[in-house]
Amino acid sequence: MIGPGSANLHGQLRLSEAADTVIAGAGSWVKVEGTFIDGEHRGFDVDTNTLVYTGPSGACFLFNGTSDLASNKACTMQYSLYVNGEAAERGQTPHTFPASARTSTIAITALLKLNQGDVLEVYATSDQAATTLSIKTLNITFWGN
Repeated sequence: MIGPGSANLHGQLRLSEAADTVIAGAGSWVKVEGTFIDGEHRGFDVDTNTLVYTGPSGACFLFNGTSDLASNKACTMQYSLYVNGEAAERGQTPHTFPASARTSTIAITALLKLNQGDVLEVYATSDQAATTLSIKTLNITFWGN
């Protein structure tokens, strides 16, 4: 069974306080930085701005990410889950801000296979230069077997 309350592998990477991410160039990917904490885990460790998988290789995970954020301008931005420095397949979630300073909630759910030692990070991009994303919450949870 994969899901909350399971005795199987699970991990959580949460931004513990609001943080800004500045994207200088349109289309450039920037690592989301801030104070991340590990909410609850079995088979994961939190390192600086990353979640490291420590369980057995080849495990399948359902991951869910949610975030409340605002942009300083109208733009289309995108989050991406990175595994070992590369964008994870099915790990992207685009969102359009029609105006600045409006808070939106975005979410993603997908399946992912992890190997021991995989490093998980969150990156963001925008189609507009000089975009500041004011990230109020960011929570990524993994459930696996």
